[in-house]
Amino acid sequence: SLYLDTELDVVASTAFLEPRAVLHSVSDGRLIRAIALPSRPANEGLRTILGLAASSLGHLILHEVQHQGEQCEPVWRLHVFRVSGAWLASRVLAGPAVALQAMPDARHVFVCTSTTAELFALPDLRLARRLPQAQGSINTASVSPDGRAVLLGTTSG
Repeated sequence: SLYLDTELDVVASTAFLEPRAVLHSVSDGRLIRAIALPSRPANEGLRTILGLAASSLGHLILHEVQHQGEQCEPVWRLHVFRVSGAWLASRVLAGPAVALQAMPDARHVFVCTSTTAELFALPDLRLARRLPQAQGSINTASVSPDGRAVLLGTTSG
């Protein structure tokens, strides 16, 4: 995943099977910092970042999956960090995010799983709004540039 913000002069990237995001300067390419996922016991299994988003106020939102236990059950989480690297909040999700997008107001993040479409406040990930249940499983979602409309693509059409 990749996020680019020329105003903040930062590009954030993640790589498959890496439990961290790396921030570089857009203007000169120098490494700014690496941001690791919050610590968990080593025996809790493989962790990787599936996606990222960022707000214009400098919040980096990471979507993680961790396979844990003997059955390798997946647990999906959101984490919020400041671009400075400071961890702010984490939240467990109902499933993997099919959409993750910082809202234009920079105070909320839109997260959509196959069964839920929700708006969380930044930086604490408090539930701000849950959209009505969609008919069918949600495959994709997008927020309009002004943040006033959401489009959900579902299996029911």
